[in-house]
Amino acid sequence: MQITGLQVYSLAYGWHALAVGEKVTLKAGETLKVGITVPYKGKAQNFTLYGAIGSRNKLLVPIVDINWFDEMLFGRATLPCPESETEFATVEGSVDILIPTNTPSVTNYDLYVKIEEQPAVMDEVDDVIDIVAASSIWEMIGPLLVLGLMAAMVGMMSPMMKEGFE
Repeated sequence: MQITGLQVYSLAYGWHALAVGEKVTLKAGETLKVGITVPYKGKAQNFTLYGAIGSRNKLLVPIVDINWFDEMLFGRATLPCPESETEFATVEGSVDILIPTNTPSVTNYDLYVKIEEQPAVMDEVDDVIDIVAASSIWEMIGPLLVLGLMAAMVGMMSPMMKEGFE
């Protein structure tokens, strides 16, 4: 598996793409979309794509090398794989990871993506994500106000849509 693309979603700007390996700064309330490609050969089936933001920790002890990923935020998505019994097919998928509004500021987070049913099929990028906490109450409430206004407009317009024209 290979991470092939990163996109960030914000209410203010919509989706915008980033170069793989480029460090990304996410704001609380945004969503990170992680794109992947993976070669697949087998019967048609659905897998679960799992993406996580956190810290790779490595502890070297004299006898054992202990390596784990401390997940802070994660997301899941279905990865449909087509039937391809004789040749490998390139399957593309993506998983969204929401950054909650109460997330504190953190730098140098790592990112990994795996197929849950086949954990050895995974990819990761170290020190690629910084998260910036919402700095003011207006920064947290602003996106909600926009959504509220949109909902109010739809509510005002729906009686007009139901009546139709004569």
